[in-house]
Amino acid sequence: MDNLWLYAVLLGLALIFASGFLPKRGASRDIGHAVRQLEGVMNEFASDMEEENRELIRMIADMRRRQEEERSALIERIAAAEAKAGEARERAEQLAAELGELKRLARAGGPGSEAEPAGDPMFGRVPDPGIRERYAEILSLHAGGGSVEGIARKLAMDKGEVQLILRLADQEARAHA
Repeated sequence: MDNLWLYAVLLGLALIFASGFLPKRGASRDIGHAVRQLEGVMNEFASDMEEENRELIRMIADMRRRQEEERSALIERIAAAEAKAGEARERAEQLAAELGELKRLARAGGPGSEAEPAGDPMFGRVPDPGIRERYAEILSLHAGGGSVEGIARKLAMDKGEVQLILRLADQEARAHA
């Protein structure tokens, strides 16, 4: 009999526990309301997602358009650079041909001929003008009795620069004497 009481108590507890899970009266109305709210939230979420997707598609389209414009501009710049490079290559070929012709003429004419221009760096002879030739005006003013200060003022030069040029001219004259 003790077992019977134990089974009865356990059965009662199980019924009380199970009754907590049973829907209450009017709960079906609450569930319907909750379902409608959930549907509304889901619809709002879906419309927000659609709008964000449209905005993303617009952004991607703009990015593609800008990228295509930049690509076109770069292609134009490359084409212009290639054209300039072609022109430079042609000019270099012309100059190389002219140089070859000048060298041929110089060899054909022999040393000291008119075909070999004096002072042309291509032939390795560049005359170096002396101090007297480069600064003839300073030296003529000094020879005419002008002072260092007067020459510097007249030619808008530093006094030290005029003195240096005069000393170098004296050294050059002594070296050639």
